[in-house]
Amino acid sequence: MTPKEFSDWVTTAQPGSHVVYYTGFLCHDRTIQVDVGTGKQPKMESIPVPDVIAIGAEAQRAYQAGVVELVQSRTPHEAVFDYIAVKRRRKARR
Repeated sequence: MTPKEFSDWVTTAQPGSHVVYYTGFLCHDRTIQVDVGTGKQPKMESIPVPDVIAIGAEAQRAYQAGVVELVQSRTPHEAVFDYIAVKRRRKARR
C-alpha cells in the first residue's frame, strides 16, 4: 500500500473498518544493509528505504490525528507482522 492509498482509505473508510497497510518487520525494513567496503574488508552501511519510511510515517500521522488505532498481528512467518490501521468511531484526543 502506498502512502496515498493509505490516506485515501483513511478519508473514505467506515468507522470500525481496518486495512493492512504493511506486512513485514517495519522497524527493520526501514533500511537495508549494503556492503560498501572494498576487497576483503566489508563495511556495512544502512541505506533508507523511502517507501517503507513513508507508509509508516503516514500511519503515524493518522494515529496522531486521532482517526485510527494502529495494531499489529503476527503472521506464521518468523519476524513478519501485519501492520493494521483501524478506523476510529470517534476522533481521539492526542
